[in-house]
Amino acid sequence: MKSCFSFILICAILTTFRDVSAYKIPTIMEGTLAVPGQFPWIVFIETPTDISCVGTIVNSKHVLTAAQCVLDEEGKLWNPFWFKIIAGAVDLYNIYPRVVFRKLVAIYVNQNFNLVTLENDLAILRVDKEFPDPHNTIEVAEIYPMEIARNALCQFAGWSPYTLNKQTVQQFFYGSRIQDWSVCQTTRNSENSICAKSVRKSNSCQGNKGAGLFCDGKLIGVFSYGQSCNSTAVPSVYTDVRKFQPWMQEQFIRTDIPAAGSSPLLKNC
Repeated sequence: MKSCFSFILICAILTTFRDVSAYKIPTIMEGTLAVPGQFPWIVFIETPTDISCVGTIVNSKHVLTAAQCVLDEEGKLWNPFWFKIIAGAVDLYNIYPRVVFRKLVAIYVNQNFNLVTLENDLAILRVDKEFPDPHNTIEVAEIYPMEIARNALCQFAGWSPYTLNKQTVQQFFYGSRIQDWSVCQTTRNSENSICAKSVRKSNSCQGNKGAGLFCDGKLIGVFSYGQSCNSTAVPSVYTDVRKFQPWMQEQFIRTDIPAAGSSPLLKNC
């Protein structure tokens, strides 16, 4: 009976990872391969679209990501049932004991998210079960406590294809420096945003929406948009997490469950 149960469990896990390959593969150009435990607070998010998304564990039952990951083109919520969280995985195609899977039970989008400019691009995801007690592959992220200085060196982490003996999707990171807002050359309001540019030719040019920017190992920004795979000249734009901490705390204690298909946005967004 035990061996039969183990076989069923392995089949279920492998099915989950085959699902990952069906999505648009996230891509980081010229990043550095991460090692297990280097970014224990980031998770991969399977979505009902071809957009690959990443999130950051902000407490035992909540993940922070980009609002664009959980809304359709009309600004309506996708069904939480269609999402899956993969935590503790560096390689999305290889299974090891500390990888955990979570379903979503609620999605809370910042009501001021703008579908056009992508301002206030944040959403809180509530999982069905608490993440395990902190260990070296799954931990809760700390938020950077103060305004970040220009030219400060930070790190962006996400997933990208990797080929050694076989094709996999591995966790990568690269260094990125904080820039003056004028460098980003965007009409998006700078008040709640951060502009950052990779220190080399590295960039996240496909997918990895909602991934974190970390300074001194603490979360400072959530990736909204940026470079293409053909150019590293354009810096990336992040939502400044520090400015949204009161809003995040409010979402943690909400008891309502926004309905799938409803619009959480204010009319002017």
